[in-house]
Amino acid sequence: MKIEKIISVVLCAVLSLCIAFCGMLTALEFTLFKEGYLARKMEKSGYFTAMNNAVKVSCQGYAVDAGLNATAIDHFFTQEDLKADILVNMDARFRNVYSTTPSRFSSLVEYFENHIAWETDQQITPEQRERLLVLQASCERVYQEASRPPFDAALSTLLQYRSVRKWGWIAFAALAAGSLTLLGWIDRSARARREYVANGVLGAALTLWALSALLKGKLNGKSWMPEENLSQELFSQWLGGFPGALAVIGLLLLVVLLVCTFWYAQNCSARRPAPPAQASSGRKIRRDQAVKSPAQPARQIYRRPNQIQK
Repeated sequence: MKIEKIISVVLCAVLSLCIAFCGMLTALEFTLFKEGYLARKMEKSGYFTAMNNAVKVSCQGYAVDAGLNATAIDHFFTQEDLKADILVNMDARFRNVYSTTPSRFSSLVEYFENHIAWETDQQITPEQRERLLVLQASCERVYQEASRPPFDAALSTLLQYRSVRKWGWIAFAALAAGSLTLLGWIDRSARARREYVANGVLGAALTLWALSALLKGKLNGKSWMPEENLSQELFSQWLGGFPGALAVIGLLLLVVLLVCTFWYAQNCSARRPAPPAQASSGRKIRRDQAVKSPAQPARQIYRRPNQIQK
């Protein structure tokens, strides 16, 4: 009997861990594994604006080195162009397909050749053309780097685990079903099975809360990349949503457990038979005694004439 009790505790712990791992996969599915979640964090953290300003400043510096006005190349791309290119490349990364960013500075040399010729009525010199080619290549390189998905290396590693998440669901679900079946063999009563499931769900909720509290301080972008990195704020918000999702799923498991417990208690009380009713005098009355007898015919109160005493 003692060995069966130990085996039951171990199987219940395995059931709790399997439910907790399924909850963790669910949290990943709605946060780090989801492309729309990263896009919303990029918009919220101001990532697009920061990258646009960084590219503008770099290209303006190259323009000054080439002998041009600093704002002469600002019209070659807009923040919406950069945002669209970043989202397209990010979508390709999540779908594991190859993508190319369109060139935004391919017409730079031709544009300034025509512009200088119109202002000075002279053709540009080979030295000026060489400087424009260097400017075009430098600006194009900066733009192509800025249009890549943020923290590309970490994202690539995470998406490798995302590709096998289906097998994780199958493995943990099969392990949970196996442990629940073994628990049913050890104790075949329906009440014991309900207790095992309730303990498993409660243990999974507590595990998810403990994991959320542990990761909340560890998954901090400030400790993973320097402050001068433009992706630091985005990285912090992106990772910070995962512990919160774990806590929410743990809370949902607890709510489901409480609702099911309350429903079962109400159902059992409704099926319980009511106690038999008793008479006010304390004496039980049988049903056949309670039925009234039919009315008796009226007694004859007169005599017929032939019955008069002679």
